[in-house]
Amino acid sequence: MNDLNELQKDLDVLKTSLAVQDNGAVSNLRIETVADLEAAADKLGEYSRRETWAYKRHEMLSMASRCLLLGLSANSPIDPDGVLKAVALYLTIAIEYDRQKAQDGLSLIEKALSDGFAISAELNFMRSQFHLISGDVESAKDYYAQAATNCKGRELTWTSYSFHWPIVEARQRFRRWPSFKRLLDQSDKMLAYMGLAEEKKELRDNPYSDLSTDTKYWKTAVAQRMPAQLADLYRKKYDLDKQTKIMSVGSCFAQHIGRVLKENAFGFLDYEPAFKRPHYLAQPAQDMGYDLYSARYGNIYTARQLRQLFLRAFGRFSPQEDFWADNGRWYDPFRPTIEPSGYFSLREAQVMRASHLRAVRRLFEDAELMIFTMGLTEAWRHKHDGAVYPMCPGTAAGVFNEAKYEFKNFTYREIKDDLEALIAELREIKPDLKILLTVSPVPLTATASQDHVLVATMRSKAVLRAVALEFYEKYDFVDYFPSYDIISSIPFARGAFQDNLRGVKPEVVDFIMSRFLSAHGYRAAPAAAVTTQSPVQIAVAQAPEEQCDEALLEAFGRK
Repeated sequence: MNDLNELQKDLDVLKTSLAVQDNGAVSNLRIETVADLEAAADKLGEYSRRETWAYKRHEMLSMASRCLLLGLSANSPIDPDGVLKAVALYLTIAIEYDRQKAQDGLSLIEKALSDGFAISAELNFMRSQFHLISGDVESAKDYYAQAATNCKGRELTWTSYSFHWPIVEARQRFRRWPSFKRLLDQSDKMLAYMGLAEEKKELRDNPYSDLSTDTKYWKTAVAQRMPAQLADLYRKKYDLDKQTKIMSVGSCFAQHIGRVLKENAFGFLDYEPAFKRPHYLAQPAQDMGYDLYSARYGNIYTARQLRQLFLRAFGRFSPQEDFWADNGRWYDPFRPTIEPSGYFSLREAQVMRASHLRAVRRLFEDAELMIFTMGLTEAWRHKHDGAVYPMCPGTAAGVFNEAKYEFKNFTYREIKDDLEALIAELREIKPDLKILLTVSPVPLTATASQDHVLVATMRSKAVLRAVALEFYEKYDFVDYFPSYDIISSIPFARGAFQDNLRGVKPEVVDFIMSRFLSAHGYRAAPAAAVTTQSPVQIAVAQAPEEQCDEALLEAFGRK
């Protein structure tokens, strides 16, 4: 009875994390007697296939397997069909999730069986199938030989398994469960491919013969996995420890990187921290550019914009247009949203900018690793001196003047040249500086090009990704983290983004950053326990919204 109580407690936790709204089908599921176990297993197996709860599929299948195993040990005599259901569930987990869990589960099932139990032939046959699709042909043959021995003298050979009892009966049983039918289909194809069945195919040595099926083949590495199970997505180029002085700059997605590094006690630099702002300011710190990046420079979308920030900090570039006057207030054209209401005087604006550029200069001088998240290829610039703005003049501040400002969509060559020049200038003052490039997965809010915004977004990200690849391959001190590649890929697709299809869901950000931390030998700091909310709800509650200047353009598209 204690086992049933423990199982019910775990089931209650699972139901809470699912935030179940299913008219009672799962939310009212109870395990009070041994007779409830098989019904619970069937229900969990059925509902695990629903797309709404796909992210919990592994846990639901594992819970179903536990129900069946507990039923096996509680019933006497043991129900053969229950044994096969348990095997089916564990091997489903093996295919889709964790092969070690499948091995452990099959061992538990063996313990539940008495010596000489009639179903052992079927069990050993299914173990052979498991090892076959896992690529362990020798183990598959060994278990198949044991299945043959269990057949009481009937001769079975590796290539004729499908014609003998109890193998035929076993296959018929397993094919009743759709989730397990795929295993049999896979094993049949594998046998045919290896020339071990009637369908012969000659194998030849070639560069693809020894590739890992976990990472190198789309079907096994991607198509047959849930998004959260994608592995080995990032191979670090150099080590990163918590003493490394890190600065973060880039588009709005870079804010997530900085947040996670701070939460996990890395040496994240912040040279304009929120605690230094005037105490009388009532606006939230992040609305004024604090706690977003390593300084209050706001969103840096392009390589040209970042290079010009560096040049201005070191006194090598002085834009013709210094500040914008707008309704009696003064705005910094290069940080138009840092002071949402503007400065009350030109003198105040000048003092604040000078302080900011001093902080940025110290930042470039002290940082040992610069993380740059490239966001866009599109920008607006001054026609006369080429000064690049984070936003089109006349949107967040200023007045648009067609004679002064022009739209620019940077090409691959221009971005490459800007980044090349910036790296040379950075390493001139910091010879051992390392750089980590990422590409923001966040789409454009709007485009001033002639293209549809979707096409413009794809163009922008493709160019930035190509530039990042070139620098990754060219320099040993430049690494690339594939946040864009992961989030924009087919497995995540629409499900990675919030309802506006721009903001990345907090739980997806956490997944991405956990892959980055684990590659460097660290585990993400655990979130505070909140027992009444699902992990997704907890993540949404805890993760601050990103501050994205470009998102302000949305207001101009409303009818």
